[in-house]
Amino acid sequence: MLNLKAADDSLVDEIGYFQELETLKFSNNMEDVYKFCIEPTFLKNLFDKIQYVNDIKQNNLQIMEAEIRKIHTNNFYMKITHNMDHMKNILKAEGTRYLVELVINSLSSIKGEDRKKFLPQITKFTTGDINALSLASSLDDIKNIIRIDGNEDQILNKLLSKEIDEYLFSFNKFNDISTVYAYFKLKEREIQNILWILECIRHEKKEYAGNIVKVNG
Repeated sequence: MLNLKAADDSLVDEIGYFQELETLKFSNNMEDVYKFCIEPTFLKNLFDKIQYVNDIKQNNLQIMEAEIRKIHTNNFYMKITHNMDHMKNILKAEGTRYLVELVINSLSSIKGEDRKKFLPQITKFTTGDINALSLASSLDDIKNIIRIDGNEDQILNKLLSKEIDEYLFSFNKFNDISTVYAYFKLKEREIQNILWILECIRHEKKEYAGNIVKVNG
């Protein structure tokens, strides 16, 4: 969880911190958030394309994030040039896992067109698969559509493994700068694995320390 204390506070997550976040402490509604935190940043062009209400509590922040990410990914995908060809495969793998995660999280609350509008379009699924997933009402429905067995965590970890395979494969491509992106994503995964193991040790749950998606390469 990001700590929104003063910038020089030792508890601040320096990587996740940027100055505009300080304004959230005195923002009373979405108009304030937009004016002080969104408008001065690159998020403005993305934020202008989604719908929300002024009362912060009445907005589903996960849906807002998904809609913004969908727009951003679509825009980026359209701009990919020949020296980043493999980036398309990476984005599709990331979108595939994220779509399944969103469907799982919305099983009991949203489906149909309301769900479909925030699901990623850049994935490895067919249009028919995405339509079916927008209507899924149980984990069994999801498993039948994507043809992957297991519980929620196992399904997402299998999809994450395929994501990592795409990152690793980028190092076999010549003169493709998507390798840079893949390198940092792999480093990010290594850090997340270390943090998970440390949390397991801290909570005396060492038996769960092996529940990580390993990065091999």
